[in-house]
Amino acid sequence: MIDYYLATLVLDRPLGEIYMIPRTQRHLANRAFAVAAPSFWNSLPDNVRDSESYSNFLSKLQTHYFNIAFYNHIIC
Repeated sequence: MIDYYLATLVLDRPLGEIYMIPRTQRHLANRAFAVAAPSFWNSLPDNVRDSESYSNFLSKLQTHYFNIAFYNHIIC
């Protein structure tokens, strides 16, 4: 089960879900799904995380990674 909390210290934007990343003792454990999934989700920009639908999320996610791959920066 993945725990989450609502971010309360964020200014000038609505509250968003940020997942808590479990602490691990070993580097290999950082590759476990329970650690990698929340890390991946938290690394996404807000416009991708706050998508209205699944298809919209996939489109924004593809655009996000396209911009990283070909422009080497994030366009928000």
